[in-house]
Amino acid sequence: MMTRPQILQYIKKELIYKRLKLEDIGIDLTEIKNDTQIFAADDLGLDSVDGLEIAIGIQQKFQIKLPLESNASMTKHFYTPITITDYIIELLKKQKGWQE
Repeated sequence: MMTRPQILQYIKKELIYKRLKLEDIGIDLTEIKNDTQIFAADDLGLDSVDGLEIAIGIQQKFQIKLPLESNASMTKHFYTPITITDYIIELLKKQKGWQE
């Protein structure tokens, strides 16, 4: 199983940068920090379709189910790479008995 730092790096590099093809729109991987806001216009400025793509990637990689939640709740979990990491770990603990 991956460690917290490995999950965070996977989120930034694979799920956000590569999966969403951010290089194609002129964003460099080094611009994605742990606290970069995913949906804020002055940070990455991603939209809800991008959020769904990240959610699908999470389910595929970690073999966990994301519960159906309100947009406000999902925005809270998908706020930054670190909040996504925390959310994945929370679900891994509940669904897979994962321990840090």
